[in-house]
Amino acid sequence: MVNYSKSLMATVVIFVASIAICDLRKGEIAPAFSLNTVDGRVISLEFVKGSEKKRLKVTLTSVSLDGKKVRQELKFKLLLIDFSTTWCLGCHSLREVLKNLWKKYSKKGLLIIAVYDDESGPTRAYAKLHKIPYIVAIDNNSKVTTSYKVEAYPTVYLVDTSGTVVSVPDDYSEASLTKIVESFGIK
Repeated sequence: MVNYSKSLMATVVIFVASIAICDLRKGEIAPAFSLNTVDGRVISLEFVKGSEKKRLKVTLTSVSLDGKKVRQELKFKLLLIDFSTTWCLGCHSLREVLKNLWKKYSKKGLLIIAVYDDESGPTRAYAKLHKIPYIVAIDNNSKVTTSYKVEAYPTVYLVDTSGTVVSVPDDYSEASLTKIVESFGIK
Protein backbone atom coordinates (compact mmCIF):
# COMPACT_ATOMS: atom_id res chain seq x y z
CA MET A 1 0.00 0.00 0.00
CA VAL A 2 1.36 3.45 -0.97
CA ASN A 3 1.54 6.12 1.70
CA TYR A 4 0.06 9.15 -0.09
CA SER A 5 0.10 11.41 2.96
CA LYS A 6 3.95 11.65 2.96
CA SER A 7 3.98 12.23 -0.80
CA LEU A 8 1.28 14.90 -0.53
CA MET A 9 3.08 16.57 2.39
CA ALA A 10 6.34 16.72 0.40
CA THR A 11 4.49 18.26 -2.56
CA VAL A 12 2.86 20.89 -0.33
CA VAL A 13 6.21 21.77 1.27
CA ILE A 14 7.86 22.17 -2.16
CA PHE A 15 4.93 24.29 -3.40
CA VAL A 16 4.98 26.54 -0.32
CA ALA A 17 8.76 26.90 -0.55
CA SER A 18 8.50 27.96 -4.20
CA ILE A 19 5.94 30.61 -3.31
CA ALA A 20 8.18 31.94 -0.55
CA ILE A 21 11.16 32.53 -2.87
CA CYS A 22 9.42 34.29 -5.76
CA ASP A 23 7.85 37.69 -6.12
CA LEU A 24 7.40 40.53 -3.70
CA ARG A 25 4.56 40.00 -1.31
CA LYS A 26 1.73 42.11 -0.09
CA GLY A 27 2.98 44.50 2.59
CA GLU A 28 6.52 44.80 1.20
CA ILE A 29 7.90 48.06 -0.15
CA ALA A 30 8.19 48.34 -3.93
CA PRO A 31 11.80 48.99 -4.99
CA ALA A 32 12.59 52.39 -6.50
CA PHE A 33 13.74 52.44 -10.12
CA SER A 34 14.42 54.58 -13.15
CA LEU A 35 13.95 53.27 -16.72
CA ASN A 36 13.76 54.60 -20.25
CA THR A 37 10.33 54.47 -21.87
CA VAL A 38 9.48 53.52 -25.43
CA ASP A 39 8.79 57.16 -26.26
CA GLY A 40 12.21 58.42 -25.14
CA ARG A 41 11.32 59.66 -21.67
CA VAL A 42 12.45 58.33 -18.29
CA ILE A 43 10.03 56.96 -15.70
CA SER A 44 11.25 57.03 -12.09
CA LEU A 45 9.85 55.70 -8.86
CA GLU A 46 11.49 57.23 -5.83
CA PHE A 47 10.68 57.79 -2.20
CA VAL A 48 10.43 61.29 -0.75
CA LYS A 49 9.88 62.32 2.84
CA GLY A 50 6.56 64.07 3.24
CA SER A 51 5.42 66.04 6.26
CA GLU A 52 4.60 62.90 8.22
CA LYS A 53 5.90 59.86 6.34
CA LYS A 54 7.60 58.72 3.18
CA ARG A 55 5.60 58.63 -0.01
CA LEU A 56 6.17 57.19 -3.44
CA LYS A 57 6.85 59.78 -6.13
CA VAL A 58 6.46 58.78 -9.78
CA THR A 59 8.15 61.14 -12.21
CA LEU A 60 8.23 61.23 -16.00
CA THR A 61 11.22 63.13 -17.39
CA SER A 62 11.61 64.33 -20.96
CA VAL A 63 13.96 66.74 -22.72
CA SER A 64 12.53 69.94 -24.18
CA LEU A 65 13.46 71.29 -27.62
CA ASP A 66 16.01 73.60 -26.00
CA GLY A 67 17.68 70.65 -24.25
CA LYS A 68 16.33 71.20 -20.75
CA LYS A 69 15.01 68.36 -18.62
CA VAL A 70 11.31 68.64 -17.93
CA ARG A 71 10.08 66.62 -14.93
CA GLN A 72 6.42 65.88 -14.42
CA GLU A 73 5.21 64.22 -11.23
CA LEU A 74 2.43 61.78 -12.00
CA LYS A 75 -0.39 61.79 -9.48
CA PHE A 76 -2.10 58.51 -8.66
CA LYS A 77 -4.15 56.70 -6.06
CA LEU A 78 -3.05 53.24 -7.12
CA LEU A 79 -0.06 52.18 -9.23
CA LEU A 80 -0.25 48.98 -11.25
CA ILE A 81 3.17 47.69 -12.33
CA ASP A 82 3.06 44.98 -14.99
CA PHE A 83 6.18 42.95 -15.73
CA SER A 84 5.87 41.53 -19.24
CA THR A 85 7.74 40.57 -22.38
CA THR A 86 6.91 40.87 -26.07
CA TRP A 87 7.03 37.08 -26.54
CA CYS A 88 4.82 35.96 -23.63
CA LEU A 89 1.33 34.79 -24.67
CA GLY A 90 -0.19 35.53 -21.25
CA CYS A 91 1.27 39.04 -21.51
CA HIS A 92 -0.63 39.59 -24.77
CA SER A 93 -3.94 38.81 -23.04
CA LEU A 94 -3.05 40.97 -20.05
CA ARG A 95 -2.11 43.86 -22.35
CA GLU A 96 -5.69 44.01 -23.65
CA VAL A 97 -7.08 43.92 -20.09
CA LEU A 98 -4.72 46.75 -19.05
CA LYS A 99 -5.72 48.84 -22.07
CA ASN A 100 -9.35 48.56 -20.95
CA LEU A 101 -8.47 49.40 -17.34
CA TRP A 102 -6.45 52.40 -18.53
CA LYS A 103 -9.35 53.65 -20.61
CA LYS A 104 -11.78 53.30 -17.70
CA TYR A 105 -9.66 54.37 -14.69
CA SER A 106 -6.62 56.45 -15.73
CA LYS A 107 -8.40 59.75 -15.15
CA LYS A 108 -9.70 58.47 -11.79
CA GLY A 109 -6.34 57.69 -10.17
CA LEU A 110 -5.02 54.44 -11.68
CA LEU A 111 -1.50 54.71 -13.07
CA ILE A 112 -0.18 51.78 -15.12
CA ILE A 113 3.48 51.16 -15.87
CA ALA A 114 4.43 48.14 -17.96
CA VAL A 115 8.04 47.08 -17.51
CA TYR A 116 9.16 45.02 -20.49
CA ASP A 117 12.13 42.72 -19.92
CA ASP A 118 13.18 42.93 -23.57
CA GLU A 119 15.51 44.85 -25.87
CA SER A 120 14.46 48.40 -26.73
CA GLY A 121 13.88 47.90 -30.49
CA PRO A 122 11.37 45.05 -30.24
CA THR A 123 9.67 46.67 -27.22
CA ARG A 124 9.22 50.00 -29.04
CA ALA A 125 7.83 48.24 -32.13
CA TYR A 126 5.50 46.11 -29.97
CA ALA A 127 4.13 49.11 -28.05
CA LYS A 128 3.55 51.01 -31.29
CA LEU A 129 1.95 48.06 -33.10
CA HIS A 130 -0.46 47.39 -30.22
CA LYS A 131 -1.09 51.10 -29.48
CA ILE A 132 -0.39 50.70 -25.77
CA PRO A 133 -1.72 53.90 -24.13
CA TYR A 134 -0.06 53.56 -20.72
CA ILE A 135 3.64 53.95 -19.88
CA VAL A 136 5.88 51.23 -21.30
CA ALA A 137 9.37 51.08 -19.80
CA ILE A 138 12.31 49.05 -21.08
CA ASP A 139 14.29 46.86 -18.66
CA ASN A 140 16.75 45.41 -21.17
CA ASN A 141 19.29 44.43 -18.48
CA SER A 142 16.64 42.89 -16.16
CA LYS A 143 17.81 44.89 -13.13
CA VAL A 144 14.34 46.15 -12.20
CA THR A 145 12.73 42.81 -13.02
CA THR A 146 15.25 41.15 -10.69
CA SER A 147 14.75 43.72 -7.91
CA TYR A 148 11.01 42.95 -8.01
CA LYS A 149 11.80 39.22 -7.79
CA VAL A 150 9.85 38.44 -10.97
CA GLU A 151 10.04 34.74 -11.73
CA ALA A 152 7.32 34.43 -14.39
CA TYR A 153 5.57 36.59 -16.96
CA PRO A 154 3.30 38.35 -16.62
CA THR A 155 3.59 39.49 -13.01
CA VAL A 156 1.48 42.33 -11.63
CA TYR A 157 1.93 44.39 -8.47
CA LEU A 158 -0.48 47.00 -7.17
CA VAL A 159 1.24 49.67 -5.10
CA ASP A 160 -0.25 52.46 -2.99
CA THR A 161 1.03 56.03 -2.61
CA SER A 162 3.28 55.05 0.30
CA GLY A 163 5.08 52.54 -1.95
CA THR A 164 3.62 49.49 -0.25
CA VAL A 165 2.62 46.51 -2.36
CA VAL A 166 -1.10 46.22 -1.59
CA SER A 167 -1.95 43.36 -3.94
CA VAL A 168 -0.17 40.67 -5.93
CA PRO A 169 -3.05 39.20 -7.95
CA ASP A 170 -2.91 35.75 -9.45
CA ASP A 171 -6.02 36.26 -11.57
CA TYR A 172 -5.44 38.73 -14.41
CA SER A 173 -8.97 38.69 -15.77
CA GLU A 174 -10.54 42.07 -16.32
CA ALA A 175 -13.26 41.31 -13.76
CA SER A 176 -10.71 40.40 -11.08
CA LEU A 177 -8.42 43.38 -11.67
CA THR A 178 -11.42 45.74 -11.86
CA LYS A 179 -12.61 44.45 -8.49
CA ILE A 180 -9.17 45.10 -6.96
CA VAL A 181 -8.87 48.58 -8.48
CA GLU A 182 -12.35 49.56 -7.34
CA SER A 183 -11.65 48.25 -3.84
CA PHE A 184 -9.18 51.15 -3.51
CA GLY A 185 -11.91 53.72 -4.18
CA ILE A 186 -11.20 54.15 -7.89
CA LYS A 187 -14.60 53.95 -9.60
